[in-house]
Formats: sequence, structure tokens, C-alpha cells
Amino acid sequence: MISNFQILGQTIEVIIDNKYCHKHKCYGKFIPFENKIIIATKFKRKNVWVDYKHEIIDATFYHELMHCLLFFADSKSWLNEKLVEKLGNFLHQYEISKSQI
Repeated sequence: MISNFQILGQTIEVIIDNKYCHKHKCYGKFIPFENKIIIATKFKRKNVWVDYKHEIIDATFYHELMHCLLFFADSKSWLNEKLVEKLGNFLHQYEISKSQI
């Protein structure tokens, strides 16, 4: 579930902003000095907004969550996209599979 959370006494706001993501050509973004994760749920194709599949939205959230956690844990690695993608995918898979066992 995508919602606001706290890490190290900081509240991280999670918002849906399709226009921001369209403008910045991204699925999501962690903005560290605003304590904000922005996620897209739709994309614009030929002036029509189309919904992303739920799995894409969740995967994007976990990816941005990893940026956030690594920022607070080790500011040197939070921009390492390969590491962030792997850890985000691991956490996403964990969340999906724990309810299936």
C-alpha cells in the first residue's frame, strides 16, 4: 500500500502527481530535501491519460522507497540506479510473495 511513512523521525509524503511525472518524463521521483515521493498512476499518450498497471505503480513506489532509505542510510549510494532497482525489486517481490505463502 502506498502511503506516507516515517523514517528516522522524518515524515515522507507520498503523492500521486501524473502531470509532474509526465513533465519530467519519469514514473516516480524521490525528492530528498522535501521529504517527498512522487508517483505516477497514469501516462499521457496522444492527449489521452492512460492508467499504468497496478504492478508498475507498486514497483515504482518500491524503487523510490529504496532511493529514500539509501539517502538516509548512506548518502553516497542513493543515486546508484542499479543498486536501487535491485533492492526495490527485492522488496517488491517480498511484499507480493509474503501473502501467497
